[in-house]
Amino acid sequence: MRCAILFNMPTLSVLNNATVVPFAGGISGTPSQNLVNRVVFSGAWKPNDVFQFNLVTSGQILAAGVSYISQTKPVYAVTLNDRVHFVADSTWYGSDNGSATNFARQYPGSFFIDISNQWQEPEPLVSLAPYQGSMAVFSNRTIQIWVLDPNPLNIAPKQVLSNIGSYCPLGPQSIGDLDVIFPSTTGLRSLRVRDASLNAFVNDIGSPIDKNIQDAILSVGNANLLNTCSIVEPSANRYWHFINGKIFVLSYFPAAQINAAWSQYWPTDDKKQAFTPVKFITYRSLVYLRGKQGNKECFFVYGGLNGAVYDDSTVVVATAWLDLKAPVNRKNAEQLDYVIQGSWQFFGSMDWQGVANGAALQAITSVPVTAPSFQNGQVGWSDDGFHVKLQAQSSGNALCVLSSLIFSFQKGKEK
Repeated sequence: MRCAILFNMPTLSVLNNATVVPFAGGISGTPSQNLVNRVVFSGAWKPNDVFQFNLVTSGQILAAGVSYISQTKPVYAVTLNDRVHFVADSTWYGSDNGSATNFARQYPGSFFIDISNQWQEPEPLVSLAPYQGSMAVFSNRTIQIWVLDPNPLNIAPKQVLSNIGSYCPLGPQSIGDLDVIFPSTTGLRSLRVRDASLNAFVNDIGSPIDKNIQDAILSVGNANLLNTCSIVEPSANRYWHFINGKIFVLSYFPAAQINAAWSQYWPTDDKKQAFTPVKFITYRSLVYLRGKQGNKECFFVYGGLNGAVYDDSTVVVATAWLDLKAPVNRKNAEQLDYVIQGSWQFFGSMDWQGVANGAALQAITSVPVTAPSFQNGQVGWSDDGFHVKLQAQSSGNALCVLSSLIFSFQKGKEK
């Protein structure tokens, strides 16, 4: 069926020309613009050629092509305060606020700072580390601490530590927000609060192993120092630093009066095959690492996927030579108490000169013990000297814990 729709059309009328008001204040017509424009760069391109052009509007200039980060080679990156920060050559770069990819100049929070303009001679930057809400910027021989702000114009230097720095990008690691442990050519060092002014100073937390680190640096060579790496192990908050085939581990627990106890780990897999760590990372409270084993690239996880896998590696805990606050008095050893978990054997000596000439420590317990001495009775020990050195050695493939050693002696009158 067909139907027709009728419209009621109004009657047209002609206006008198005298009542028509012409348009005024307009501008000439503007040709239409394409929504997409193609830009072609022609000619013979040469190595390292770059391009850049600016789109100019009434409100801003948008840069295309070469930007803040074009052709840069970042050596280290970190996220802090809703930004991505990285260093390349002597320049520190920051992304826009809330964006990990926007580094171009049209983004209001992005920035780049040539650190060489701030302190003495130009020097390549090595690493970054968050510190007290600010950023510590590391080079080989200088550490600069900068105050951060969402507005790049308010980012400003706060303090400069000269004649100290770090030799590897993955070395500096934040311990909470108030400290940074970092490797330097003199040893392992720390930044921490000095006084109420919140100024930082270089602390000698690594002095017990400075000679070890310096020897390792000589063995590795300056050209290979960039390949060393560090991490803060999350379960106990211990700092690890790998160099020259060893992992140096810091136990720092001031509340338990452990101000700087250093250990050494040898990186081996569950088959006791050695490997070389290249990069550590923490994920779900576990330490994962990428390493090289011969010609193979491998991934490892410390403690297994549940963090509670133990092998039969031997742990050796040794004290320094102790004078027990009476260096001029001869001591007569009587007994040793210990609080342990797992299997341990104990050794000791009061003959400093003999041990220095190659003598072995005495076996205080003839075989490994598995229970605290307070449960099975103290272990007698007969020896005498001015200083004492104790050593504990683990065995087995279960969890081993050494809580305390108590050495009993009689003080002589010899001076």
